[in-house]
Amino acid sequence: DSDADGDTISITGVTQPTNATVTIEGNLLRVSAGANLSDANFTYTISDGEDSDTATVTMGVVPGDAPLNLVEIGTYRTNIFDAGVAEISAYDALSKRLFVVNGNDDRIDVLSLANPSQPSFETSLNIQVNNGAAANSVATFNGIVAVAVEQQNKQDNGQVLFFNASTLQMVGGVSVGALPDMVTFSPDGKYVVTANEGEPIDDYTVDPEGSISVITLPSDISTITQNAVRTAGFAGFNGMINELRTAGVRIFGPNATVAQDLEPEYVAINAESTTAWVSLQENNAFAIVDLASATVTSVKALGYKDHSKTGHGLDASDRDAPGTENGFRSNITTWPVWGMYQPDTIAAYSVNGATYIVSANEGDARAYGGFDEEARVSGLNLDPVDFPVVADSGFEPQLNEQMGRLRTTSASGDLDGDNMHDVIYSFGARSFSIWDAEGNLVWDSGDFLERYIHINYPDAYNINDDVIESEARSDDKGVEPEALTVANFNGRWFAFVGLERQGGIFVFDITNPQAPRFVQYTTNRNLTPGLDCEANLAIAGDIAPEGLIWIKASDSPLAGIPLVVVSNEVSGSVTIYAAMGESTYQYPAEQNLSFTLQGSYQASDTVADEAAAEIVGFDPTTNRVFTVNAFGNRVEVTSLGADMNLTLVQALSLESALAGGSPNSLSIKDGVLAVAIENAVKGQNGVVAFYSTSTLELLSVITAGVLPDMVTFTPDGSKVLVANEGESYDDNGMVGDP
Repeated sequence: DSDADGDTISITGVTQPTNATVTIEGNLLRVSAGANLSDANFTYTISDGEDSDTATVTMGVVPGDAPLNLVEIGTYRTNIFDAGVAEISAYDALSKRLFVVNGNDDRIDVLSLANPSQPSFETSLNIQVNNGAAANSVATFNGIVAVAVEQQNKQDNGQVLFFNASTLQMVGGVSVGALPDMVTFSPDGKYVVTANEGEPIDDYTVDPEGSISVITLPSDISTITQNAVRTAGFAGFNGMINELRTAGVRIFGPNATVAQDLEPEYVAINAESTTAWVSLQENNAFAIVDLASATVTSVKALGYKDHSKTGHGLDASDRDAPGTENGFRSNITTWPVWGMYQPDTIAAYSVNGATYIVSANEGDARAYGGFDEEARVSGLNLDPVDFPVVADSGFEPQLNEQMGRLRTTSASGDLDGDNMHDVIYSFGARSFSIWDAEGNLVWDSGDFLERYIHINYPDAYNINDDVIESEARSDDKGVEPEALTVANFNGRWFAFVGLERQGGIFVFDITNPQAPRFVQYTTNRNLTPGLDCEANLAIAGDIAPEGLIWIKASDSPLAGIPLVVVSNEVSGSVTIYAAMGESTYQYPAEQNLSFTLQGSYQASDTVADEAAAEIVGFDPTTNRVFTVNAFGNRVEVTSLGADMNLTLVQALSLESALAGGSPNSLSIKDGVLAVAIENAVKGQNGVVAFYSTSTLELLSVITAGVLPDMVTFTPDGSKVLVANEGESYDDNGMVGDP
């Protein structure tokens, strides 16, 4: 393909596979492997035809049928806008039903997924045990549905109600803490755990304690009693308020104790069903809970994201263009701002025996009648020592086109008590992160999510959920990642991240927690600039993904194909995606890439411009690299060491009896090396010789056409394709054109 300047973009394989195709779609470079991949990484040289613009890029991919590709197959639409009618969902495999929180009508809607391409409404579960009660969350396990219900007075204790997924009859219920905002089953089905947020009343005169309820389930759910409920609270940390604040835990509510101030948001449980991690969103922390004892063992501050660091920038203003009411000049750059991660949804997964926590770093502020921490940078009293106006460089942090519009907290940042802000803290990190079991940051997506949206959707970037107006959310929380789930697919771990305001789902391969790989971004939202989404709801697409769930292949109603279900709060829709394997990998432009030479090999008889090192192939079974040496009429066989250096194993001579000419191409599949060799006599047929990549013995020879210039295996290894160039020749007066 060619770039915008007309330069031809070429891809050359350095390690397997030996060939690929490249297409350019706007600012996206799409590389499609030309053969099955047998390793987790491969290297390509990408060139635009200018020597100065050639780079070797090592790309990490997933072998075989992965990474996955989400394909939309069906949608259920309520046609109700911004009323919370499709928030959190849970699937029961036995009944093939989806249970969806309908916050507008205080009920659980029951959808049939028997045909996932046409999800249909069946009925609703009545959860109004007390008048005014509202459902916040739902979870399922082996035919049981658990619903977290808040009371009309949110400061009162809530409930968890249990239903039979087949009969839809309520079979039990227990009381839990105030405002149970999330409910989940442990993987072994032994426990139901709720995050009881304990939010204050609007005037902040009543602030219940946050807590985690651990419910031990009986074998017969209909026999459950209140004795099954234990509370993991924070009262034991009340005397540690200063230590927690020093560690970075945000405890800042008016006159609040630690137990009152900590607000559990979401729960993730390890595969062994022994430990729960609980996001304390407003507090920018995790609580770690031992389930057997129903005890909070520790509270871990998550720290802050340095937005002044390259690769971790943000667009801080919705009015970037001076003199305009609404700026449409994106400006993702570094700023002297620290982002509070403040995750909403979290999920746990295990790699090599270690548990990791994945977080969607939405961010959230306390904004009540009796206490409101939100403030724009323009309204902060900044310490001039820490934030000097630098006229020469044009840095004036409180200008609207710079940082002035950014929403931050007024409750944190005065480090020395002089009533001036020494540090600016913004809400959320506009990213998703991976943490170890102790709450230490392992990896963060930086500014990738925001930058990707800007590159690919410049006219609908950082949009709100009502009108398509680019940059409308730049001053708030940007793309605002909120929904999240993780899943194992074809032996690889993937994270699915939903963007609350922007819409759409990001997919990353997180098998290596230290180096996740971008796989896909998908959205069906109508991004026509100026579109009024409420007035055009029928064509608006999905808006505000609030809940994401994975339905594994063995539970799927779609013939063993896993599904991803997205419930969208604002558009009132539930969309089902099929998770399909795919072999195309997308790499957005404007990434910060660095390239380091890891190893090399020099042929002993190298002569400039004489083709002593042409085509290469890699054999993962022997860890060998095979290189066509047309000058020496042989194939150089080298071993790729752990230090990435190549050492000569053997110079594989090509017997003259084969064809007598020089090798032109090679390909490797399942331990077999195929070499295309031209005939020494011009105009005569060449051959393809097959060797064992381990013993290097000649296995067989087949006759090819004239001048076989390229050879490759089909992906399944059943066939070999040969391109016979058959070019014209003049050999001592003998002229021919085969």
